[in-house]
Amino acid sequence: MGRGRILLCAGVFLASLLLLLLPQLDTGGLSARTAALALDARWMTVCEGVDRTMFFPRAASWVPRLEAHWDTQRWGEAAELPPLTVEWRGLLVPSRTGPRTFVADTSGFLTGEVGPAKFEGGGRVTTFLTAGHPYPVRLRLQTPGPQARFILWDRSEGTPLQEGLFPSPAHRDLHSARLAISVVLLWLSGGALAAMLLRSPPDEALRERLYRLAAGTVLLLCLGLRLHERTHVPYFGETADEQYQAWVGHSLWEGDPPTGWSYCPAYESEMVRWFGRRYPVVTPYVDHPPLTPLLATAVGRLAAAPVAYRQVPGGVPLAALRLFPILVSTLALALLLSLGRRWLGAEAALAAGVLYASEPLLVGLHRLVKEESLVALFFLATLWLAARPAGRRELILLGLLCALCPLTKITALCLPAAVLGWAAWDWFRGDRVEARRRAVACVAGTLAGVSLLILYLTALDPTLYARVWSWMADKPSGLEGLRRLVSHSAMVEAGALGPGWNAWIWMVGLPFLAVRLPRVALLAGLYLLLVTLGADQRHLYGCYTIPLRPLLLLGATGALFSRSRLAPPALLLFGVLYLGNSLLLLEPRTNPWLALAVPALLLIFRSERARARLAGAMVLLAAALDYRLCLALSGFY
Repeated sequence: MGRGRILLCAGVFLASLLLLLLPQLDTGGLSARTAALALDARWMTVCEGVDRTMFFPRAASWVPRLEAHWDTQRWGEAAELPPLTVEWRGLLVPSRTGPRTFVADTSGFLTGEVGPAKFEGGGRVTTFLTAGHPYPVRLRLQTPGPQARFILWDRSEGTPLQEGLFPSPAHRDLHSARLAISVVLLWLSGGALAAMLLRSPPDEALRERLYRLAAGTVLLLCLGLRLHERTHVPYFGETADEQYQAWVGHSLWEGDPPTGWSYCPAYESEMVRWFGRRYPVVTPYVDHPPLTPLLATAVGRLAAAPVAYRQVPGGVPLAALRLFPILVSTLALALLLSLGRRWLGAEAALAAGVLYASEPLLVGLHRLVKEESLVALFFLATLWLAARPAGRRELILLGLLCALCPLTKITALCLPAAVLGWAAWDWFRGDRVEARRRAVACVAGTLAGVSLLILYLTALDPTLYARVWSWMADKPSGLEGLRRLVSHSAMVEAGALGPGWNAWIWMVGLPFLAVRLPRVALLAGLYLLLVTLGADQRHLYGCYTIPLRPLLLLGATGALFSRSRLAPPALLLFGVLYLGNSLLLLEPRTNPWLALAVPALLLIFRSERARARLAGAMVLLAAALDYRLCLALSGFY
């Protein structure tokens, strides 16, 4: 009965914590709808949901401002956005009574109202507001295109306006009720759980169940952060690959030749103006294998959001299209937790899972409809199979994974190469039976996948594919792009996000993998080499590193919680690079970084147990900061 009570309290505690942490539609912001002008002169919805904002301090000016939805030059390069119309609706509930001055700095045309204040083209308006009274907010912004900007801030209050915003009256009531219930449950269950654990330390069976509860919580956090406002970041059109995935997948499901767009001169293309930009539309499309477009569009259809493409393209339902990579990344996290616990222990596995779930760069990358998300799942699934005995089921799954690699992306062929390398290593170590069985399954699966790809291309146009392949082979290749690929901390190419996070997992994760997990290091090295040599050196994007990041996180958190000499410097770098980056919100300063390094340096002279506890606390702090930044970024665009 005591064990059951502990599990019940732990479950209620984690459930109430998730109720507080998971993104909700009632936590502030306005109901937003973004539309663009389509081919037939109709306004097509690009994305809609709750639009949140964040206070972004600048280095030269610390004036608190509300930057709502569009400031495309914030991250460095300006986005090539089409002309858009953005509509916001909701409530403003002020916290004090008095006059308020709202200033709209915009490159577009703004109309609407914030309570009694009326906007007509932008500018400044002053009005009198009463504390606690809900005032309607209705704003409509027409953006001019590539360099759209809209900043709305409260000059009289000097604080972000988002604190009093709600999408609707129902959201306001739900927000208050949710906060009250979750806080009460959190305190009651937390106090009861602490009292019971102090009275009777948990046995191994109870530890196992508590670990499963924690792992389930991490999985829910991962899924919630990625689903939350998934159409806002990455913004619509940050990479055109997402839309061609929908074109190709839908045309294949309809039984037509694959249609997409490509800038390869080997095609006979037709220029189509779509959402304010021109694309060379080609049929049949043979630039990439068909598996990812087929699966992504299938998930969209199951979500009751079919893409209306036939001869004339229509709107892209990003909310449905991005479900596929989000589900794939959550499944990959389950495998990451299993592998981490097997190789590194429960603490390191949960730390890797928490950082995987909350790192803003990964959250954004896992929303993109890119082949690399599926490749990352294949990597982790193959490592999971390699850690098990080579039974019949494992060999069949291994062959299937190797067969799917060439149907996903050519760079995924590094996976069969790594499996053969592992088999050769096992052969020389004397485990020849399992090595031979794995090698046979790998070769058979790879040959089957390559054969299916050849049949697919032959049925379309083998001569066209030969010309396209020749054009791709002529692109600049070599090792010059390796530095950019390793240091790239952007979701695609516009603006760096979290250089400290990126530097930490590379500096700590790769050496630990090479020393402690050589099989994982071989897979990561082969993929990195194949991408570097095979990709155009002029176009190496952040999304190419999606398959590497779970592997590097395994290595980095393994070093953080290990009992080796790598642990103190790993913790030092974590405090300086990762946690420092999270605390400073992309505005690095030398003195705070050095201040964070002091406690980490002291850990070198402390016990391993104390160092592990502090490492866990630092990981949780970093995850909390990352979580807040994820929510803010999701509402920024």
